[in-house]
This record gives sequence, C-alpha cells and structure tokens, in this order.
Amino acid sequence: MKFTPRQLVTIDRPVVDQNERGEDVTAWSRVAPVWADLKQLAGREREAAMQVSAETTWRAYIRYAPGLIIEPEYRLMYGSRVFSIVSVTDLNEAHQVIQIDLKESPL
Repeated sequence: MKFTPRQLVTIDRPVVDQNERGEDVTAWSRVAPVWADLKQLAGREREAAMQVSAETTWRAYIRYAPGLIIEPEYRLMYGSRVFSIVSVTDLNEAHQVIQIDLKESPL
C-alpha cells in the first residue's frame, strides 16, 4: 500500500500514579513522534440523556518500525487534537505499514 505521511503526530502511553489522597491519576508519556497519513472516515452526532455529542472516526497510516509497540490504551496526538486508538493492524502482516483506527471526541 502506498501512502504519503504528511502529519507529524505523537504516540503517548498512559502512566498511572497516585495523588496525595491515594487516588489514581493518569498522566501521558511520549512513546514516539511519527509521520502519519491521517484520513477522516466519518463524523456523527448522537443524543444521549438530553445532550448532543459529536464523534469523528479517523484512520492513520504510519511506516512500520521495529520495536515500536502501539497498544489500544495509548493515544495519538496531532497538535492539540487527541485521538483514542481503537485498533492497530500490521497490514498484511508485511511489516511495512501500520494502520491505526482512531476516534476523536471534542474536549
């Protein structure tokens, strides 16, 4: 598959720590900056409990990098935009292109 990585994104992993009251607090640690080809797939609004929320699905393609591990609990950042990772696929298990399905919700 051919793709053109145009956007510099960062992949972050969650780091759970405890605050002074013993509550779990999630911080984010950078895994790696990578060049990606981001594509918007769909956008939708849903109404729940009298509130309207918007959600957009995206797909990112990045080059395979040995040793780079991306898990669904990680996130992808593009500027100030935050994307939750839905799934990660090594296309055709060829170790050339990684497809990352994403979900973006407004802050």
